[in-house]
Amino acid sequence: MKFLKFKKQVNALMFKLLTIGILCLILIIVINIALARHIGKNMFLVNQKLIDVIYSDGDLTKKIEVDSGDMEQSVD
Repeated sequence: MKFLKFKKQVNALMFKLLTIGILCLILIIVINIALARHIGKNMFLVNQKLIDVIYSDGDLTKKIEVDSGDMEQSVD
């Protein structure tokens, strides 16, 4: 009797831990996708600005606007 009760408790605990583990994994995947999109978007914008500099006869006086979320900056 005690063994069956103990086994049920262990199974319930394993199920809870597995559920928490899966939820954490899904959360990590969602956060990674969001970060990758954000970084990728910013890299694409910088790449486009660099292409503009290359095809504008090397005009190095152009500025690249950077939006870091809290304030806007420009990079010379």
